[in-house]
Amino acid sequence: MSALDAIETPSPASPSLRIFDHVPPGHIVFAVRDDSCLPLARRGEVLVVEDEPRSIPEEGHWYLIQWITQPHHEWERATVRQTVGIPRELKPNLWGYSPPCRYAGGMHYAGDSGFTFMQMCDYLRGPVVGIYRPSAKARIS
Repeated sequence: MSALDAIETPSPASPSLRIFDHVPPGHIVFAVRDDSCLPLARRGEVLVVEDEPRSIPEEGHWYLIQWITQPHHEWERATVRQTVGIPRELKPNLWGYSPPCRYAGGMHYAGDSGFTFMQMCDYLRGPVVGIYRPSAKARIS
């Protein structure tokens, strides 16, 4: 299913998304680099995300999830990682997130302990609200 199909057929697994021809103030973009965001978006598409760090997750909503991997060796650098997922409470005070498509794996969480609610909120960069598609006029300018 393409992102356009998802827009035309909203469901909990593929929410309605707006098409943006510009990035509105208070929003950021996330470039989809592979098919792990299906059915929400295809490789090469750009998602528009409300820039609301430390959001409180709403049931069934898609979020840009961001975390920093710390270096294990002195020659390594800290790396910012991002993905799209749906935060879920797995059991009381144990949170994780499911990736958009099945091939990306099942539930993701930090080891056996998972995330606390506050840790999950810290990883949320903001909700996914649309797809960025600049108009031809905007690309020429």
